Order: sequence, then C-alpha cells, then structure tokens
Amino acid sequence: MRGARVLVLALVVAVTLVLCPSAEAASGRFRPKKEHDAKVMAGYRKEILRLINRERTGRGLSPLRATKCANRFARGLADQMDRENSFHHSDLGDLIRRCGYGSVGENIVYGVRSARQAVDAWMNSSGHRANILTAEFRLSGIGLVYDDSRHAWIVVQDFGRR
Repeated sequence: MRGARVLVLALVVAVTLVLCPSAEAASGRFRPKKEHDAKVMAGYRKEILRLINRERTGRGLSPLRATKCANRFARGLADQMDRENSFHHSDLGDLIRRCGYGSVGENIVYGVRSARQAVDAWMNSSGHRANILTAEFRLSGIGLVYDDSRHAWIVVQDFGRR
C-alpha cells in the first residue's frame, strides 16, 4: 500500500510540473528543456513585467503593458545576440518603424539566472533604471533566450510610447 501512495505522489508531482511550466518560470529557477518552450518563455516574460511594474507603480507611475510587436522585436535581439555570441543594443529606429512608437528605450542584461536578478541588475544601473522609471513609456516588449552553454539568460526589454 505504501508503494502505491508513493507512486501516486510521484505522478501528481510529474503532472504538476508538466502542466504548470509558468509556475517554474515565476520562480525564476528553472532550465528550459527547449529554448523555444513558449509557455515557459511567456511565464518568464510575465514575471519580469510584473517585477518592473511593481517598481513603477510603487513610485506612482503607470504600469507598462506588453505588446506582441515589442515582444517580437525584443526576442529578435535576444536571438541575434545568442546566435552571434554578442552583446549589444538594437537599432531603436527599427522599433519605432515596426511598432509605431514615438519614443523608445531598451534594457539588456546577460548572465542572469532569474527574473529577479534581471530586474535587480537594471534597477542598480542608472541608465537602465531611468528607462524603467520613464513616465512617458507605457508599452513594453520582453525577449529572452536561455544560453545552454553558460546556464544563464539573455534578456531584452524594449520600452515605448505611441
């Protein structure tokens, strides 16, 4: 009977891990099985945006709203940096043209292992912090890639206003 209980418990844990990848993403302590696991990436993006919006609203600023266009743009830069083994900002004129933004900003970070580490790194950098706390920014896109060789994330956050 004890063996049956252990088996049931193991099955419950396995099903929970398979059906709830965003819970893993929210904790920030996970390694995706596949770089393009859409549910895991969406959960990780959501957690970064939640943490950023907590910083903003705690200072009386409006929360940012994610857009598909900016998410795609940010993911494109994260993919490019991973592919080229580089670390650089994008041409923000492309973000203005593609997403119809009037003003833009961008934060990038490499080597973090959680959403909290990404946001903390940005908040501890005056230029990145200024982007996060720019009142005129209302829209955001977050792109990320997991670097398997270094077991760390490349994270890009683009900001804008129409």
